Amino acid sequence: MPAHRDSRRYMLWLALGTTIMAAAMAVLLVLQFTQQQAIRKSADLRSDSIIALSFQLEREFLRLRQAVDVNAHSRLPIDLETLRLRSDIFASRLQLMQDTPSTIALQERSEYQSTIPQLVALLDQVDAALLPP
Repeated sequence: MPAHRDSRRYMLWLALGTTIMAAAMAVLLVLQFTQQQAIRKSADLRSDSIIALSFQLEREFLRLRQAVDVNAHSRLPIDLETLRLRSDIFASRLQLMQDTPSTIALQERSEYQSTIPQLVALLDQVDAALLPP
């Protein structure tokens, strides 16, 4: 009988250990699946950092402003090519700020909703001023 009892106890511990290992593996499998989905979603969005996009937009705005200021206060002929280049780069950064999926959270903010139309209007004025005579 003691051998049968030891065998039974051994089988009980073996079943308990197997059940715990199976539960741990299930938890790890769920965690891995969740991480893979997050990585795949991030890769699908090709999301850029909102901070980087904002910084680039601000930098190009300042470069455009500087080019306009230099040409406005210079006695030399207006450098239309530089102004057009600065305007085009600023327009592309503004477009990125509007179309990039990572800015969806930012688009809900009132600051974004009031600033972007103003920047679009400014860009329209700059484009109109840079049209060939």
